[in-house]
Amino acid sequence: MFSADRTKSALAITDIRLRPAKSADPTWDGATELGLAVVAHTLHIGDGKMTVVPDPVAVISLHALARRIQRGFRQDDAAVLEDLACLIPVAPAALMAGGEFRIPAGDREWAGEHPEAVAPSACCLPCD
Repeated sequence: MFSADRTKSALAITDIRLRPAKSADPTWDGATELGLAVVAHTLHIGDGKMTVVPDPVAVISLHALARRIQRGFRQDDAAVLEDLACLIPVAPAALMAGGEFRIPAGDREWAGEHPEAVAPSACCLPCD
């Protein structure tokens, strides 16, 4: 997914990508869980400078992804990517609010819980 916004003095280009991720929680005693991160990479050009800002939108554990593939009506790559795309507009607000959330996707929904409000970037660790 790609978008661009420009004004007379600035340009912002955003590209959404899937990246490997590790999730961690303080209650897991140092354990981590592998998964995928949906990350919006935004290139900002303006005021004589250029910056690239990666912003994690959502983190999906491999367990959740496997369940989606196992139980979804359509199991092809395109269907899974369509369901992941449903997270882009609403997942950050769900994480910021904290608590349980359900996000419709295809013939099912993504469901999860975060016990306290958190910025999406706090859920994702760099993957080696």
